[in-house]
Amino acid sequence: VDARARASATEVLFLYFIFLLGCSLELFTSTPKLGKVFKRRLTGCQHKSPTKLEVFAAVVGLKNKPRATPFWEPSVPKIIVEVMPKADLLDPAGKAVSNALHRNGHNEIANVRIGKRIELHFDRAVTEADVAAAQKIGEEFLSNAVIEDVVSVTIEN
Repeated sequence: VDARARASATEVLFLYFIFLLGCSLELFTSTPKLGKVFKRRLTGCQHKSPTKLEVFAAVVGLKNKPRATPFWEPSVPKIIVEVMPKADLLDPAGKAVSNALHRNGHNEIANVRIGKRIELHFDRAVTEADVAAAQKIGEEFLSNAVIEDVVSVTIEN
């Protein structure tokens, strides 16, 4: 069995699981007393009836909001912006992690610096203009220019 056939079999099983979960959620929300309490908790209103996707999101723990990008889509074009503290400044969080690693016997690690990774998801192919715009957004909006540097802007599909 090649990898593509195995992946499609996994996707079919996953979608079947989602179908079964949807059927059980429909049964649960149609139960008069429990369904009413659950719907009220989900929507915060007795008059509005939630959609199946909202019910699924609430049960799975997505805070009543379906994701913008469906979780079953394996690859979404995105730009990764990485922001790190400036080299001249102390990194207290990195120092704390470094000390903890040394206490646990990882003495070969000399220094730890902790930064941020920001993913910008697109619903179309990413262009060079998008990368340039992401660099500008990273420098002006996603980082504090006084204490942080944008170290890389890369495309990931």
